[in-house]
Amino acid sequence: MIPAISAAFLFFAVLSCGGCSHLQETAKVIWGSSIAHLEEARADGRVVIVQEDRQKAFGQAAQALKNSGAKIYLEDKNGDHLAAMGFKGYVDTTQVGLFFTSLGEGGGTKIEVASMSPPLVRDVEEILLSYFKKGAGDERQ
Repeated sequence: MIPAISAAFLFFAVLSCGGCSHLQETAKVIWGSSIAHLEEARADGRVVIVQEDRQKAFGQAAQALKNSGAKIYLEDKNGDHLAAMGFKGYVDTTQVGLFFTSLGEGGGTKIEVASMSPPLVRDVEEILLSYFKKGAGDERQ
């Protein structure tokens, strides 16, 4: 009995430490926290550059989404990405991901907007641009 419990504990410990990344991703899909599809959609997304450091840009972008009525369902603890859904005019489960990259000291932050819905990408880009409109370095790509 004890060896079986130890083996089960060891198995889950290995999974939680990243020993089998494909199993971790499968668990995220089952749990509902996988954003792999949003990461893949980054190639077709839009980019907003803001003149804020990454942490401040993350907080402000999250607030902009909340102000628009969206619900943030996933926030990376390091401020690298967040995912939201529940945008007005879209099916409640249509998701968008925001990915944050620091552009170096004084260089601002690149925010990549990704979704499987191109119209939602454009709408979220507009939400962000409107929210950050005071920043002189805001750009569209």
